[in-house]
Amino acid sequence: MVFGTSFTVVKISNMIFAVATAWLVMLIGMRLMPGVSERSRFLILIPPVLFLFHPGVVVAESRGGVEMLFAFLITLLLLTILKAIEGNSWRDYLISGLVLGITVSVRSTPMLFPVPLFAYLMIVERRHFSFVYATRNFSIMVLAMMAVLSPWIVRNYRLTGKFIPTASVLGVSAQAGQYIGKHQFEGKPFWLLDREAARERDRVASTLNYPFEDGMEGYYQTFYKTTDELNFSSYLFKGVVAEYRSSPMLFARCMAQNAFNFWFAGKTWKATAMNAMIQLPYLVLATVGSFRLIRSRNARTAGLLVLFVVYVMAVHVPILAQARYSIPLISMVAILASTGVASFVMRSAGRVISESPAAA
Repeated sequence: MVFGTSFTVVKISNMIFAVATAWLVMLIGMRLMPGVSERSRFLILIPPVLFLFHPGVVVAESRGGVEMLFAFLITLLLLTILKAIEGNSWRDYLISGLVLGITVSVRSTPMLFPVPLFAYLMIVERRHFSFVYATRNFSIMVLAMMAVLSPWIVRNYRLTGKFIPTASVLGVSAQAGQYIGKHQFEGKPFWLLDREAARERDRVASTLNYPFEDGMEGYYQTFYKTTDELNFSSYLFKGVVAEYRSSPMLFARCMAQNAFNFWFAGKTWKATAMNAMIQLPYLVLATVGSFRLIRSRNARTAGLLVLFVVYVMAVHVPILAQARYSIPLISMVAILASTGVASFVMRSAGRVISESPAAA
């Protein structure tokens, strides 16, 4: 409404969100390096640098997607949850719930995160949180999230007569994920399999006599009736579940492939290979950094970051996964990986000092 259809504005907005995310990444990273000396203050710049110069982030800044906005919101969400856990105040959990509601308005992936968060607090942090207070804080967080989503929920209920908190695309995503998983190693590029899955949905919708807009051979089918859209999504999801039940090995194979696809799968096999070359060093450093942090006094921060990354993966792996889904998580990965990089830098600096004539 303000800037018209200028794509330059979209790119500038993405860059602003990327820089803002890098700032939040630095704030969280500072919690992991509280004892950094004045001489080594530059180490706090490692997490934001790892994030900003990740090629996937650079590409996401130039696209018309929501990756940068989503990355900013989930990083802000993790920072507010860290503060809430440290302060154990219901007001902090209220703020976290409001941020969670805004985040879910962009992508529904984090909607159920309060559940593993509650389990995490009860299992790992049980010495610091009673069940009563944890339940209170959990309830406040969920209610605040639902309050933010309430206009959308009310709109959906008035339109469909059903409780739909976000969107009705689960069946479409599940069908696409299953189709790609079944045909992934037939030599076809990822984008072509995605297109074929969409054409298969066109065929199914026509077979079920659900009229949809002609000439729309895109990812989603545009139906004339909301009931047709809901019934179609439900039909697709039930079909996917039925096929997985009849073939558990297919389900296991698709799960394993999606675990790989989540971090590496591009539109072509060449892009997938390039993604692997970029992502693997980050993931290795993040894994090493996670073990180091969890064994140190920063276990709470590291554990929460690892929990969120694992949770997001767990949501995508049974349904559909592509490398671009992991790009918003680079903020978390960069924070964890920075510990390994910082250790290497400090070790190298110490070796140089010890070997210099001045030190002797």
